[in-house]
Amino acid sequence: MTLGIEVAHDPTNPDDTQAFLDALATGRNVLVPAGDWYIQGGALPELQRGQRIVGESSTLSRLRFSSGGDGLVLCHRTTDNYRWCSGLEGVGVYSESTDPADTNTMGIRMTGGAYCTMRDVAVAGWAHHVVLDGHNSAEIDNLHLGGDQTPGKGHEYPLHGLWLADGDEVGKGWTIGGGTNGNHIRGLSV
Repeated sequence: MTLGIEVAHDPTNPDDTQAFLDALATGRNVLVPAGDWYIQGGALPELQRGQRIVGESSTLSRLRFSSGGDGLVLCHRTTDNYRWCSGLEGVGVYSESTDPADTNTMGIRMTGGAYCTMRDVAVAGWAHHVVLDGHNSAEIDNLHLGGDQTPGKGHEYPLHGLWLADGDEVGKGWTIGGGTNGNHIRGLSV
């Protein structure tokens, strides 16, 4: 039984952005085989309700974003905490940007919504690795937040590894105070 659609990798193309856009557009879970996957087109669109990106492990299935801007948006609800339930499992999310001026880049962002999940996820190279902005009841297990000592990289250490924001702190549309609560984080390593 297939649990989703596997991202189609074209070894002759150094940019996997379109393959991810096509897979996400199906609304099904997106299965990411082991390897380095290069996203050069900026942030991927918000995952659909209940949609998940599932890799083999955070050290084997690596998403590498080369341009400035956000990486993955699990949820973008600016006025409600509706059950969105999207998630990530078994993937690494890395910024390859070398621009130190990218001070508001976010590797993984959840704005509003509720019940998104992350399991066995590694994040590095962003100004803000993981941001929960007005998000309720996230389930986060085995999250590794790393620095990046690669010469020329924009962010050797993040401004925020895990940012639990509320109100208008992040500037991504969530302005309701008291919205970030009930989140469960287990197995955090930095």
